[in-house]
Amino acid sequence: MNKYKHAFDPALAELYTQSFEGESVQWENNDIDTRKLFYQLNQSGNNQDVMHNAYAFIVQRIKALDFGCSAIELNDDPLGSLKTPAIPPLSETLQTQDNLYTCINQTAAIQLTQVCWLQNISQACYSQSDIAVQLMSLNLQLAGAGCEGTNIQQLYRALILTSGHEPPVLHSYDYSQQPEVVPEVYDFAVVQLALTRFPRVLLPEILGFTLAYCQTPTLLEVCFPHQQQALPFFKLHRQLAESQLQPLRSCILNYLGLFPEQQQPLWQRVQKGFWLYQRQMQICRDGLQKKMATPRTARQAMVQLLLDKAPVAIGHHQKVQLQGKTLDLWFAGLPANGNEFLLALTQSEYVNKKSPQHSRLLVLFDFKGPMFGVLDQSEIDIIKNWLNSGLEEGSPEAIEEQQKIVVSNNNLASVSRQLQKKYVNLSNRELYYYLVNADLFPDVLPVAQAKVRNRLRARALFNPLPFKHYSHQQFDAYIDTIYQQEISAYQPLQGKPKISRDAYIWGAGADSSYDFD
Repeated sequence: MNKYKHAFDPALAELYTQSFEGESVQWENNDIDTRKLFYQLNQSGNNQDVMHNAYAFIVQRIKALDFGCSAIELNDDPLGSLKTPAIPPLSETLQTQDNLYTCINQTAAIQLTQVCWLQNISQACYSQSDIAVQLMSLNLQLAGAGCEGTNIQQLYRALILTSGHEPPVLHSYDYSQQPEVVPEVYDFAVVQLALTRFPRVLLPEILGFTLAYCQTPTLLEVCFPHQQQALPFFKLHRQLAESQLQPLRSCILNYLGLFPEQQQPLWQRVQKGFWLYQRQMQICRDGLQKKMATPRTARQAMVQLLLDKAPVAIGHHQKVQLQGKTLDLWFAGLPANGNEFLLALTQSEYVNKKSPQHSRLLVLFDFKGPMFGVLDQSEIDIIKNWLNSGLEEGSPEAIEEQQKIVVSNNNLASVSRQLQKKYVNLSNRELYYYLVNADLFPDVLPVAQAKVRNRLRARALFNPLPFKHYSHQQFDAYIDTIYQQEISAYQPLQGKPKISRDAYIWGAGADSSYDFD
């Protein structure tokens, strides 16, 4: 157990990592699959393996910082000197309407997880801390919770809808595996989601990360600074961020003031969080620049064509099936199922692999064909290019990307199982401490879950439910039966009381304010 008096003691970071001392875990050498980790971090619960991987990921990213800007000393006004440098927009030739729509959808994982890293600041064991209260208020204000009519998330979702797409389901596995989304976007989103899991362990970094967020335009504004269509979103973000700069600076100074003997190392950690945000922004901007400057492959163009046609296609292809699923369902599943859609189409009767130019798919759009006029010539050319591109049965880009990102979590998982052994024989009093501080000891959770399961099994064995299968109606009837039994068992007082009125008042502990008539 720790002996720290303050809920946000800086030494908690050391406490979290000390469990791995002597183990063969090297944070910097773990190649973490960020797409998989993005999916896991969007699920509920604090799975201990996910927690360790998330922490390792943050450690990696912080160690990778080159600190091109020299560290700022802690002086009378340190925060006044900590400024984010401007990030250049995309090249002028790339700032088109189509690329704007692409960027809106590409960066959804980032925009829709901001400012999630503040949402777990308030926990049962430290919610009354002044720092926690300040940051809770900051979280609500930055999210635009007090804005009339809309908030920052709603505005961004509206932008996605105007681009002709549906807002993504962040917690779905399919979304995390979309090969069209640049990997740098998932990296940035994972940093944000990972910080969410460590409100105490990484508080200095979170404070610096938030400061950079408040000083920096959104990634969309960085890439397309003059886009009028997104102006309301840019304006609201700027308004909310600027209004919270001063409260945030006060919070940082208050935090540093809590630990006067450790101010310098804490200030360095705040700066690391600050430059971590800046670095992720720069990396994402460069990734988007590269993607938009690179010509689309035939497969990518075909997926985009299907995506563009989906809104008008859905509802007209209920009788057409590919691999046992209607074409309407295939269109409705885009863009997440884009690779599967093309694979199903490739393996269908609509594609002639031996002679692609004679494929039935092209005949549909020919003169006198049932879908003549639905596509223009440039769109038909996209289909022809895809048919002539080799008709890969998989997604080469996705396969290549998966080969680059190797999952190597077994080492950390093995360590986690070893760590759980120390919690098995804890008393309930000791277990209570670890559960209240579960963000510091995530390995205790499986032990707690096992204890709960055992209690539930015992409860079912010795106190069976009054009915075999639960339903609201059966439960209501059961409660009503108990109620009626209690009413029937009531026996009113018979005869005169055997003690005086004063004795009753004294026995009930009543005072003179009671009115006994």
